[in-house]
Amino acid sequence: MSSSSVSRSYSSQWRFKPILLAHILIALGLGALFAPLTHDYVQAFDLIIFKALNSSLEWGRPWQVFWALANHKLADWLEDIVILVFAAIYVRGAAKGQKLYRASQIVFLVLYSALIIFFVNKIILRDWVDILRNSPTLVEESSIKLSKHISWLKIKDVSTKSFPGDHATTAIIFGAAFVYLGSRKMKICAAVYAVFLCLPRMILGAHWLSDVVIGSGSIVGFFFVWAFCTPFAERCTKAIEKLLNVFRKKKPVITRS
Repeated sequence: MSSSSVSRSYSSQWRFKPILLAHILIALGLGALFAPLTHDYVQAFDLIIFKALNSSLEWGRPWQVFWALANHKLADWLEDIVILVFAAIYVRGAAKGQKLYRASQIVFLVLYSALIIFFVNKIILRDWVDILRNSPTLVEESSIKLSKHISWLKIKDVSTKSFPGDHATTAIIFGAAFVYLGSRKMKICAAVYAVFLCLPRMILGAHWLSDVVIGSGSIVGFFFVWAFCTPFAERCTKAIEKLLNVFRKKKPVITRS
């Protein structure tokens, strides 16, 4: 999973075509989900996907335990470690003199992602807008609620505010970032891992597919095109690089008695 030694810079120019395309796709997705004429079709497709995923829990106890563990909060720590490994590989694979720039790119991504998750997902959409949408397990009576089968582990398989998926937003941010920045192998690994991170909530029934693709996807798409298709991300990265360079060049003061 080696990364190319040539660091990919963020855009220093305005790229209007990707910005326009992203906004069109976001509008189409949100329109299809919430418009009365198309909502039922999206919901029907959501239900088909959920039943296919959720029914896999009938495969046996080991399969149930695996997805229960993947859904547990402690798994988030392991997932974060894996993401840090991706970041370390990306920075380490830089050419001489480029490591600080790549590290600055990662710092920007971390700060930008934290702002998206906290302010957009949690404050704006959860507290202010307060979108109510029942998760699949509350809609489909025949669904397998894993919390009833594995009571010794606290897992999330029910939600009255399933749109959008917070966990999925984090996963898509990670995937989009390394697909944009990484080498070919890293792009593939990041995309596969991002999909895997989205699966536990969908298999257990805490989120619909549209919560992930339309909800989380729209949030990430909107904020990423405004960062990567404008000079914003590059200017922030350069500023972070200068700041890190100042700390790196600071030498400890040696006092003599």
